[in-house]
Amino acid sequence: MSSPFPQPSVGTDTPEIGQVHVQRRRSWLLWLILGGVAPIILLCSGVLAIGIWFQVQRSAAARAVQAEVDRIHAAGEPITSADLHAYHRVPDGVADSTALWLTALRSFNEEKFNADYQAIAWFDSRGEAPLTEAEQKSAQAFLAQYQATIDATLAAARAGGECRLPVKFEDGIAALLPDAQRMRTLVRIQALRARLAADKGDTDQAIESIEAIFAASRAMGHQLTLVEHLVHVATSGVGYAELEYLLNRQQLTDQQLAQLQTAVASLDPHSGLTDGMLGERGMGYHTFHLLDVNQLASGNVQPPQPRGKGTLWRPADCQFYLEMMAEAIDASREPFPASLDRVNRIDAKMKSVMASANPLERMNMMTTSLIMPAMSAAFTASARAEAQRNLSLLMIAARRQQLAAGTLPSRQDELVPQFLPATLFDPYDGLPLRVVVDPDGLRLYSSGRNRVDDLGSDAESPRLEPDIVARLRNQPGPLEANAPSPDGAEPSEASQADGTMPPDVTDPMR
Repeated sequence: MSSPFPQPSVGTDTPEIGQVHVQRRRSWLLWLILGGVAPIILLCSGVLAIGIWFQVQRSAAARAVQAEVDRIHAAGEPITSADLHAYHRVPDGVADSTALWLTALRSFNEEKFNADYQAIAWFDSRGEAPLTEAEQKSAQAFLAQYQATIDATLAAARAGGECRLPVKFEDGIAALLPDAQRMRTLVRIQALRARLAADKGDTDQAIESIEAIFAASRAMGHQLTLVEHLVHVATSGVGYAELEYLLNRQQLTDQQLAQLQTAVASLDPHSGLTDGMLGERGMGYHTFHLLDVNQLASGNVQPPQPRGKGTLWRPADCQFYLEMMAEAIDASREPFPASLDRVNRIDAKMKSVMASANPLERMNMMTTSLIMPAMSAAFTASARAEAQRNLSLLMIAARRQQLAAGTLPSRQDELVPQFLPATLFDPYDGLPLRVVVDPDGLRLYSSGRNRVDDLGSDAESPRLEPDIVARLRNQPGPLEANAPSPDGAEPSEASQADGTMPPDVTDPMR
């Protein structure tokens, strides 16, 4: 008899059991999909959030950059390449001697000059030693070859006024500065001419060449790059060295001394520092629109490759750069030594950011780290030039008193106000320049780069950085060839006459 209930087939599932299996498979597939897709969704969401955050930061930085640009324009200062060209001109009402200086700069072939100069290369290390008879003949022959350059330089120097040598600001930090090196060449020629004239007793010609050196330095005094500013201070240093040599070699009249005093007083290395900083800021800002960070890091900046149509690619980086440069420009307007103190703090801040443990922060400021000029070196070089200028004024005033009273002064205050309008200070420490009476004359000095009074020692040693020293003999007269300094040191740093940068002057673009 059959059962009234249907019997399940052996080895088969009922419909209910089959549905359960299907549901389980669907559940596993759902969890599998969720397990694989969810992390991707979360990752994409995180990336999107980071992208939005970066975009917000980028937009905020771009607005900050524009606000700073607006502030700079409101202050009447240059920031774009067009601004720099407009700013870099001789003011109305001032004689423009640019054409005369360019004539002098183009009056010689640089390659030929370098070859010819080998015949008198001994002059670069001559120091205080007078020229021998053979050296005088060699110098005369060399100078005769470059009489046209000498005449063109003297014509530009006599014209006075101001000069603005051309610069392609649109090339940013890649701009070439050939005229700066050529100006150094003009100064080397005049330095040799001044030395030869001093040894032969032709004081008028020696003074003429020294004044031409100072005029060439002034011609660089309004340029808008720090490299040109460093040439400005280095060339003035050559003039100070030849002035010191002349004061110790020949007796000058009070009229001649007053003439030299006026020429030295006209030099202002501090204002040139500010002009150089303004130009560097503008050229750096232009570079943020011109070059990418990979080009800068590789050093491949010639020729510059524009990116987009004036697009600011790294606004946060540019914002930091403009902040640092604004602080440095403000510092450049302060008197020494406060200016040195402030730029050292700025430099420390910059180094702190670049040494950050946060790699993202370092990466954000990468372009700034590559194009920021060596500010501390530029400020120190400017302070050195101011110290040399003040020491030169002090030497001239001391010699003028000697003519009037028969003896050199023992203190600086003896010269005020008859021969100096006011006390001359050391730009490194703010104290009056030191005067030391030696058996053979005066030792005048500044504390120098380490800002420590080393008692007027200009000797290099592991323990000491030399002071900046100028010496004035009791009476002008014949010098002993290669005579050592009274303390056994080599000739002072202030007496470099080869046209090279002083030891603490570095290229700010390196």
